[in-house]
Amino acid sequence: GGSLWMSGALARRTEPAARERLLFGMQCLIAGYVLLSFLVFFHLSGIPPFKWLQANSFAHTLHPPDQWPPFSWSIDYIRQLFLTFDIVFWPLMFIPIPTFLMGATFPLISVLSLRQPDKEARTVGSVYAWTIVGNVLGGLATGFLFLPHLGTENTVLLFGTGGILFFFPLWKKRRPG
Repeated sequence: GGSLWMSGALARRTEPAARERLLFGMQCLIAGYVLLSFLVFFHLSGIPPFKWLQANSFAHTLHPPDQWPPFSWSIDYIRQLFLTFDIVFWPLMFIPIPTFLMGATFPLISVLSLRQPDKEARTVGSVYAWTIVGNVLGGLATGFLFLPHLGTENTVLLFGTGGILFFFPLWKKRRPG
């Protein structure tokens, strides 16, 4: 979805500076959404219906449950029903918007990286290769350094703050003078 959307956005923005602003803006949006979704999750954790959903998800290790109680409108049946679908519910809260924007980022970075039109295949291949290297190193650093030493909340804050810093070049480029 994001790559398809980006093809239209690139057709409307032919100036390199406009495309750079788009990249910086998308990075800010990704970081802002992640930080906002975590704040909303934290805030909703104190509201009884949401607290019940959260408590039931995190109290069970098997999703969906291995055994279902007989059908009834009992709280146990409703809990089991939720535990069947919570593996979709939680990701839908956090993942779609950042994933869409990340998918749109790849073609944008490919276009921004293209300096010689006759070397398009080489440029896209290099962007793919560096994307893979960055994802592997980023996953290793996050999984083995940041999460164990900083914890989830501080890691999200660190990366979110880093993403929000993309606002400054965006703001500077738009300012007259």
